[in-house]
Amino acid sequence: MDGDAFALDARTGRKLCSFNAGGRIASPPVAFSVNGRQFVAIGSGEGSIADGQVSTYWPETRGREPQSAATLFVFALPERSR
Repeated sequence: MDGDAFALDARTGRKLCSFNAGGRIASPPVAFSVNGRQFVAIGSGEGSIADGQVSTYWPETRGREPQSAATLFVFALPERSR
């Protein structure tokens, strides 16, 4: 809930890196590869499916809903030597 994200070494549990996303972490990390290069993506900020429903349940907030912002952080993992 504090916006801190970090990566751990799978073998040792040692923290490899960390950063603050500037808002809540909104998604689990997603790992993927492009042309053999590994990446990890993490979404942060607002933007949940419920955000658009606030004034439905609290009509007095209509027209005063908070602005939402979302960010997708994408990191490339180090390339392995061949």
